[in-house]
Amino acid sequence: MNKRHLWRGEFISDGELENRLGSLESETSVCLAQGFDLEIALGTLDALSGKLKQQGELFYSLSEELTKTGTPIADAEALMAGFADFISRENLARKIESELKTDDPFGINRISFRDDIFEGWAPIGLLVHVAPANVPTVGVLSVIEGLLTGNVNFLKTGDPHADFSGRILKLLGDMDSTGMLRNHLYAARIPSSRQDLLKRLFNQADGISAWGGDETISAVRGLAPLHTRIIEWGHKISFVYVAGESLYNQDILEPVARDCCRIEQQACSSPQCVYVETDDWQELRAFAHRFADILESVSRQIPRVLPAMPEQADITTAVELCRLESCVGQAEVIRAADLSWQILVELESSLRPSPLYRTVWIKPLLRRDIIKTLRPMRSYLQTAGLSCGRESVAPLVHLLTAAGILRIVPPGKMGGGGYAGEPHDGEYPLVRYSRRVSFHADDKLQNIAGLNEFSKRYVPPVAEKRPVMTKEDFLGAPFDEAYAGLYFKSGGSSGKPKLSIFSYEDYHAQMAVAAEGLYAAGLDPARDRVMNVFAAGNLYGGFLSFFSILEHLQAPQFPMGMQEDLAQVAHVAIEQRVNTLVGPPGYIIKLLESNRESFIRYGGIKKIFYGGEHLSPSAENTLRNGFGIETIRSAAYGSNDAGPMGFQCAHCAGSIHHLHTKLHVLEILQLEEDRPVEGEETGRLVFTALKRKGFPLVRYEIGDTGHWVLAPCSCGRTAPRFAISGRYGDVFRVGSTPLFNYNMFVNILDGSLNYHDPVQLVIRGTQNLTLLISNNSGLDPALAKDNILGHYEEFRVYSVDKGGFGFEVRSIPDDLFIKSEHSGKVIHILTEEMES
Repeated sequence: MNKRHLWRGEFISDGELENRLGSLESETSVCLAQGFDLEIALGTLDALSGKLKQQGELFYSLSEELTKTGTPIADAEALMAGFADFISRENLARKIESELKTDDPFGINRISFRDDIFEGWAPIGLLVHVAPANVPTVGVLSVIEGLLTGNVNFLKTGDPHADFSGRILKLLGDMDSTGMLRNHLYAARIPSSRQDLLKRLFNQADGISAWGGDETISAVRGLAPLHTRIIEWGHKISFVYVAGESLYNQDILEPVARDCCRIEQQACSSPQCVYVETDDWQELRAFAHRFADILESVSRQIPRVLPAMPEQADITTAVELCRLESCVGQAEVIRAADLSWQILVELESSLRPSPLYRTVWIKPLLRRDIIKTLRPMRSYLQTAGLSCGRESVAPLVHLLTAAGILRIVPPGKMGGGGYAGEPHDGEYPLVRYSRRVSFHADDKLQNIAGLNEFSKRYVPPVAEKRPVMTKEDFLGAPFDEAYAGLYFKSGGSSGKPKLSIFSYEDYHAQMAVAAEGLYAAGLDPARDRVMNVFAAGNLYGGFLSFFSILEHLQAPQFPMGMQEDLAQVAHVAIEQRVNTLVGPPGYIIKLLESNRESFIRYGGIKKIFYGGEHLSPSAENTLRNGFGIETIRSAAYGSNDAGPMGFQCAHCAGSIHHLHTKLHVLEILQLEEDRPVEGEETGRLVFTALKRKGFPLVRYEIGDTGHWVLAPCSCGRTAPRFAISGRYGDVFRVGSTPLFNYNMFVNILDGSLNYHDPVQLVIRGTQNLTLLISNNSGLDPALAKDNILGHYEEFRVYSVDKGGFGFEVRSIPDDLFIKSEHSGKVIHILTEEMES
C-alpha cells in the first residue's frame, strides 16, 4: 500500500486520508487547546539547521530528493543551503522580532505599564498551505512560518514536491521529543481534480495560504467558505531597470544574466524583462548584443532544466511574434545557437510576461514614463533589480515604488538572499498567519506583566550537559566581536574583575524582562517618581541597566548616580517629590541617615528597591520604622556577566526570587559535586543564558549558593523560586575544619546585636581567623565575639572547644576595610596575602 500522506508524524494511504479528513477539525481543536511553545519549535528547527549545515548524508539526500522535481543538483544544493540558513534560530528569532515586533508573540502582555490593556498574537487555527509548482521549497517554508505563529498546518502539495515536503516535515516531528510539533503538521498529495477532498479540507480551514496564479487563487476561492481567510501569494513579475548612467557598465551584465538563468526564471523574483533608460533604438540593440555575449557565457555554466512541450510552445510563439515585428524594424530576436536562451528586443515599452526558461525581454523605458507604463500591472509587480548612479537612487526608488514595485535590490540579488523579516510581496507572512488579540483587565492583575506568567514554560535541555563553566573559564572564554555592543566589567565581592559583552539586541531584550521583574516587585510607573542611585561608570552596569529598565517602564526617573554630596541628593529627591529609590542599600541608608530630619519631615519616600548588596533584617527594620518605608524589595537579582536572573514579587521575602525563565535555565548543583541537589538542599547556582549571542553562557557557575523554594508562590506565577544563601566564596575553611559560612556571622551580628555595618573576615594561614567590624557602630568587639560563639555552635566547637584555630574580633574605621577596586564593595573574606 502506497503511504504517501503525512498525518501527525506518520505516513498514511489514500484511503486513510479520506477517512481521517473528517476528524481534522476535532484534532485541531484539541491541539490548539493544548497550546504551542515557540521555544520547542525554534530549538527543533535550529537542530535541523545545524545538521543540514554539516552538509553530510542528510543534506545530500534531501538535495537529491529535490532533483526529482526537475531541479538541477547545483540549484538543489543551493536551495538546501538557503533552507538551512532560513530555519536557524538566529534567523527565525530575528524574523519574529522584525515581523511581529516581539520575541514573545504568544504572550498576552501589557502594551503599557501605565494601564491594564493587554495585547498579543494568536494563531489563525487550521492553516492550509496550497503549495506552488515553481519552487519546491516554498511549501515547506510556508508551513514553517505557519508553525512560528502557532497554527496547525496542512500542506497540500503536488506530486513533484510531495516526497521532499513530507520528508522534511516528518523529520521535524521526529526530532521533537515532546511530540508537540508532529501534532501541528500534516501534508498530503491532493490533485486539483479531487475537488471533493479539497472542499472537505477547505471547509475546516480557518485560513488558506494559496500560492499560484490567478487561476489557482480563483479556484481556491471558489471551493473555500466565505468566512475563511484567503492569504494570496499570486504569481508576480519582476524586472531589471538599467539607468542611463549604467548603460555601458559591463559589471552589471553578468549578475543580471545569472538572475535570468537561476531556476529557469521560475521564481516570482526572477527578471523577465530588462528595461533600459533610453529612447534610441540603436542604443537599445547595442545593449542587447552586449548582454547576449554575457548571457551565452553564463548560461553555459548553469545546468538547464528543459521546458516541457507546452512551455516550449510558449517560447516558440513569443520568438516568432517578435520576429514578425522585426520586419517593420521595431523588434529583434537574439538567440543561442543551441536555442538554450533567447533575448527579445522590442521598442514597445509595456511590460509583458516572459515565457521563462532563459527568455528575456529587453525594452526601453525613460524614467519619466515609469509610472504610466508600469502602474497598469501594479497588482502583479514584485522585484526590481536596479542599476543606477548615486544621484538617481532616491528618485528612481520613488518612481518604482509609486508604480507598484514591492522590492528593490541590486542586480544579482533578485532571486535569493534577502534578510530575516523581509516582507514577501509587500506583506509580513507572520502577521497574515496570525490574529492580533486584546484583553482588558481589572486590578486583579496589578503587577502582572503578561498572562504567560501563570503558564508553565518549556525548559530547554541544558546543552548536552557540558562541563560547568567556572569563573576562570569565563575569564578565558572567547567572544565574537561581531556581536559586541556593550562591554561591562563586574566588580564582585571577590575583587577579581572580568569583562562581559552583550549585543545591543540582547541587552535591550534582557532589560525589558528585568523591567517586568521590577514591575512585579511593586514599582508603579503611573504613580512612582524614581531616583536611580546605583553606581555609574568604570564599565559597571548597575546605573546604566536601571536607567534602561525605568525607560522601558516609562517611569519618571531622576538618574542621580551614587553622588558623594548626600545633602544635594536629598535636596533634589525632596524638591522633585521622589517617592522611590533604586540603588545599593548601603548607600541608601547612608543617604537617609545623613539627612534624617529632612527625610522624616518630607515623609514621601515610600518604596526602596535595592540591589548589589545584602540588606540585613535590622537594616530593613530601620528603614521601615525609622523612615516610614512601606515597600522594600530586591530590584533584581543579576550580575554584569550574566544579566538579570531573578526578580521578587510581593510574596518573596528576604533573598527569595523567582527565576527569569525567559532569560535563563537554572540548575542548583551540590557544593562539592556537579550533581543536582535534592529538595531544598543548598548548592551552587548554575545558569544557562537563553538570550546571549556572541558570548554564550552555558552552565555558568555564577558564584552564589542557594536552594530551591519548592512551595508554590501565592502570587500565582509558575516561574520557579530559589533563595540566595550567599557567595560560594563565602564558604571557607580554616585549616582542616569543616566549611563555615560568612553569612552566618553577618546574620548573627544583625539578629542579636542589630549590627548592619560592614563585616570582613581575614584568614591568616591555618591558625587564625579575625572578624573585622566598624568602630563607627559603637559595637563592643568582645560582645560581638561572645554572640558569635554563643550562636554558631559548629564554629565554637572547632575554634574554642577543639582549639583548632584562634579567633578574634576587632573594630576598625570604615576606610580601612579592603574593598573591590571596581565596585567599591567590601570584600567578604580575605587571605593574609590579599590583606597585604
